[in-house]
Amino acid sequence: MYSLLIHIIFVGQVVAFLHASIARQSTPLTVTSCLGGFGDHDLTIVSQNDPSYSTASQAFNLRVDYTPISIVYPTSANEVSQILTCVSGTNLTVSTRSGGHSYAGYGLAGDVVVDLSKMKGLSVSPDGTAVAQTGNLLGDLAQGLWDQSQRALPHGTCPYVGIGGHASFGGYGFFSRKAGLLLDTVQSAEVVLANGTLTTASATQNPDLFWALRGAGPSFGIVTAWTFATLAAPPVVIDFEINFGAFVPENLTAALISYQAFGSTAPREISMQAVLGPSNGGIYLSFDGDYYGSLDNFHSIFYPWVETLPSFERNVSATSMNWIDAQVAKDGALNTSSPEPHDTFFAKSLLISEPSTNASLTAWVNYLFEHGVSPATNWFVEIDMWGGAIADPPSTSSSFAHRDAIFGYQFYASSKNGAPPYPASGFSFLNEMVATLNNGNLSAPAYPNYIDPTLSPDEWHVAYYGTGFSRLSQIKSAFDPENLFSSNQSIPLSAPSSTTGSAPQETPTSQKNSSPVSDLRPKS
Repeated sequence: MYSLLIHIIFVGQVVAFLHASIARQSTPLTVTSCLGGFGDHDLTIVSQNDPSYSTASQAFNLRVDYTPISIVYPTSANEVSQILTCVSGTNLTVSTRSGGHSYAGYGLAGDVVVDLSKMKGLSVSPDGTAVAQTGNLLGDLAQGLWDQSQRALPHGTCPYVGIGGHASFGGYGFFSRKAGLLLDTVQSAEVVLANGTLTTASATQNPDLFWALRGAGPSFGIVTAWTFATLAAPPVVIDFEINFGAFVPENLTAALISYQAFGSTAPREISMQAVLGPSNGGIYLSFDGDYYGSLDNFHSIFYPWVETLPSFERNVSATSMNWIDAQVAKDGALNTSSPEPHDTFFAKSLLISEPSTNASLTAWVNYLFEHGVSPATNWFVEIDMWGGAIADPPSTSSSFAHRDAIFGYQFYASSKNGAPPYPASGFSFLNEMVATLNNGNLSAPAYPNYIDPTLSPDEWHVAYYGTGFSRLSQIKSAFDPENLFSSNQSIPLSAPSSTTGSAPQETPTSQKNSSPVSDLRPKS
């Protein structure tokens, strides 16, 4: 009897496996047929047998590889709604690609990829409110705001980064110490939910969803447009750089200690990053940043600190320019019409809320000189000044978890030629570099826009989302109960018995709407 029971269980498992496999093979045909029935919609669909598939499915980071079944290119929120209506109820997953810059390639992780690159609308109202569709890249956003109204937003400098992931996971840039993170300027989001419902999330409409989107957005829906509160572009930006000759460990440590002391208390009008990497058998260090204020005030703040730095081969430059020229000075032309070169890399991050001890910095610099002078990778470390306006919003204002950070580290190592394969030693080199600085705490606060796919769930739940993770999981269960938007590091569904965290204030009125476009009303 026992052996018969085991046999029945085994056969049942095999049948279930075969059913799932057959379903996954047949479902794409059903979904493709559904997508092809849009009537007057001219929807571009790239499937695995299309000649353009290898290019369309290539991640920015060539270290990772995905093979989605289809990549779909909508031109409107209604088309996104139709796509999700077609996929909802199947056993397929969906991911969204805005700019495709996810360090782990998560924009390609779904069975069906919704690529928003054809949705680049951008308009600015007289009151400074801007509506930007999520296919815009940071270069498009910066140039468009300037051309239309000489307005500005705080965001990163890489022109090819998409605003979708950037705004969803934080959106740090040089202007952030003065004006906050990009997600802090979001007034509302036009979002399509897993069941095809097109709705709005804001402080007054679907507030729990709004909270979740600003910090963990791709797990909850497809944001098709963000509404931002822009600022008048600063009339003058003082762009500055400090470069040095070759360092010895003692001088490099002293320079970092000085930078840390200055950055911990610097006024929010100044923003800066330190950049380190290997050079000619040693380690280089440079500083660059922006000041948003008068030249006299800049001189009184900046140059007394410069005199505390090592003086050998020190070269300091500072130039006044307008806002848009300052954006170009940081990372080149904002035009993104040409394809961006790919890279093959591994990256990690660290956000610290208290200054590192002198002993920690000394040990870290010693590690760089012992292991980083002649590495198997091309590596760099950026140490960004945080604080200022980033810390102004309450910690509960959004699901971004690390308002108290005063410095943000990005650790980045590429293969020597930027192409696969990635050397195995690159992982251990970077992991040990971070461990030397943070005493091996793998759950230490980190920046989700520099996503590290090697972290375990227990590690990244805390590192990226802190105490807000439980609430995020509950909201996920309310808005995406079938886990349509799923990847290795998407927010998971909450356990049925979970009673921790704040319950969502609203849930969709229908998980399976017959109409792909409908209102989502909070519960009364």
